Amino acid sequence: MEGQRDKISPGLQLFQQSLNNSETKKGGSVHIDVKVVTSQNPDGSGTYCYQYTALNDLGQCVTGQPWKRENGKNLIKFLNYLIKQFHFRIHTIYTDADREYQTILFEEYLRCLAIDHIITYSCRPRV
Repeated sequence: MEGQRDKISPGLQLFQQSLNNSETKKGGSVHIDVKVVTSQNPDGSGTYCYQYTALNDLGQCVTGQPWKRENGKNLIKFLNYLIKQFHFRIHTIYTDADREYQTILFEEYLRCLAIDHIITYSCRPRV
């Protein structure tokens, strides 16, 4: 167990590399959302999966692989994928108020990467 504490996560390693890279010093923000993707089989049965998508300030879109579950671990895997795909340091992540973005695991991971997390709320007028 003690040896595991000394290991640095892949996302943290990428973050540290990005700090040393001159191209990535400017930084940017990213909006992440998840969508349920369904498919209909010929026999009438259907399957579904979750797909994370990210959009940066410049309008560049990155879509991750489909996931069977919508949870904090898969969200962290997608975040690591984003860090590799975007050629700038991510300093802020915007998400909606869904539960997968508010897990302790995800919040702590963002804190370790020095990424701010801002939850956006849609404007819903009361009738």
